Amino acid sequence: MPHAPKHQPPKLPKLPKKTAEETAIAAAEKKIAEAEKKEAEKLGSKLLREMPLTPLHSYKIASDEEMSAAFTEYQTSGLVAIDFFESAAQKEDYCERASTSIWNETFGACQFKPEINSAVPYIKTAEDLAAIRGPGFAESARGKSLREAAGDSPTPHANFGATCFGVSFNLKVAHEIRSNHRLAEFAQMAMGPNSNVHYTIDRAINKLPNKGGKEFMHVDEQPFHESWTDETKRLVKVMHGKMVVSEGGTFIACPGSHLESGEITRLYKPLYPKASGMKFQLDPTREDPLNIYGRTRKFIIEPGTIVFWNSLTFHGVTENTSKRVQQGLYIGFQSKINRELYSERAEVEEVTDRYNTWRKGVAPKLFPSCDKVHLVPFKFTNFPHLMASYLKKVDPLSPKFDFTYRAIASGSNKGVMTPNLKEIPDADYIPFPLSQRAREMLVGAENVHRFDFSLA
Repeated sequence: MPHAPKHQPPKLPKLPKKTAEETAIAAAEKKIAEAEKKEAEKLGSKLLREMPLTPLHSYKIASDEEMSAAFTEYQTSGLVAIDFFESAAQKEDYCERASTSIWNETFGACQFKPEINSAVPYIKTAEDLAAIRGPGFAESARGKSLREAAGDSPTPHANFGATCFGVSFNLKVAHEIRSNHRLAEFAQMAMGPNSNVHYTIDRAINKLPNKGGKEFMHVDEQPFHESWTDETKRLVKVMHGKMVVSEGGTFIACPGSHLESGEITRLYKPLYPKASGMKFQLDPTREDPLNIYGRTRKFIIEPGTIVFWNSLTFHGVTENTSKRVQQGLYIGFQSKINRELYSERAEVEEVTDRYNTWRKGVAPKLFPSCDKVHLVPFKFTNFPHLMASYLKKVDPLSPKFDFTYRAIASGSNKGVMTPNLKEIPDADYIPFPLSQRAREMLVGAENVHRFDFSLA
């Protein structure tokens, strides 16, 4: 028998009326801001889309010599591609399992209304898998069925291609890679012999055709942030990575830019006086003293390959202009899991938050960069009609969501309460078992005794 919902989806509250003058001023400011944004996006997309594709050599790391060669490339370029599978068959099997898991569990977590959910083309057979991974998905019957059922944005964060549901951070196929001993050895080499090695907890990627940021060229560590001058908060020893499991994978980066952090701080800070947040994004309409855009390359990444990049390497994402679904996993490593900055922003010890993510199957409070994790895009806070549009798709009987409110963050309607959605942890969730190495990489060898791992 279906249970009664805790709350019905809240109705969009009426916003306070503005005077004619206030409305005109707000409209003019919005028009200017939108024009500037479109100009930047258009230029950024043009620069990155027209960039020729460049093959990126992938290193096998089965031997110490291969490991050393990969490390040299990472030191020099600030990025490296690694293929660690022992055979082509093993690689193909993993990519197919990962594709199925990412697709089914991403859409399963959406908790669509029954009429929408029944039209989602879940992968149940080999034929389904081939169709989803095929080159013509955008124009296929399955692709059209998904668009018609769930709309243009079937999941939160659809444009970026990586949802923030708890399951997205806790796929078993991701843990298979996170605790791989050869990758851990490479991370140890990359971050230094005296560094501890812990895997990062990040999302799965499921980017549909015609989705993706128009332009997003950035570094994962803000070069003007206080963490650069406060060693107790420093984030430098983070090696980010993306595991590609589908055809058509690409990665955009500026090789060698990680070696120019001092010059970037000196030359770019005056150009971005209002820069804030944990990341730093380039605006293609502004001066580019080191010609970051001009030196950027778009690399082809084969399925079953991980590309790692330094947190100070400029890299970017673009719209998925292919007719394929682009799938992958963010896989990385970090040297610290007791960061003061994390505790301050998350209001919980980083080690404890990492354990809870695994134990309860929930999303972490923060990303590895210490940016906050939001179940729905943060822009929904300022644009409540977007949230209302998504709520229309959600099953009000779902036990996994709580319908609530949050305040508009800025602008003339700052403080006005708008609809929000929160994910409720599954009380019956059973975490998958972790090896001793995986436990140590999750919470640190010195902290394993503090937590109960017998529950899996």
